[in-house]
Amino acid sequence: MLFVHLHWLTAKCPYTEQQIIDDIEEWVSADIDGHKKQLDERISNRVLDRVFTTWYKGESEGSLSFKKYCDDYARWGTSGGGGPKVELDGQTYRSKWTWATAHAMDATTGQLLPDYDLYSQALKER
Repeated sequence: MLFVHLHWLTAKCPYTEQQIIDDIEEWVSADIDGHKKQLDERISNRVLDRVFTTWYKGESEGSLSFKKYCDDYARWGTSGGGGPKVELDGQTYRSKWTWATAHAMDATTGQLLPDYDLYSQALKER
């Protein structure tokens, strides 16, 4: 293991500063691949309603339990990681946040469930 990837120690960086800046500008711009980015307001509003009605008040115990952490997918960091495909309001998505949102909602009404267990659901889908 000591000599693994020694050939990269003095290698030229695989990207330039300008490429990094271009990637960041593309990520935060209103366009993607020359087209306006579309935001699904139905899903966004539903999630925002839940977030604002249950605004963070701190943990009385000082930290979250494992279950509470698993069910609070806003704490999961980036939306990357590519969860399994899910369908929300007729559109297919593939990210861990959309997977969590889909499993935290009633599929018929679209309302957020009062209680759900994302960890158990993830284990079932492994």
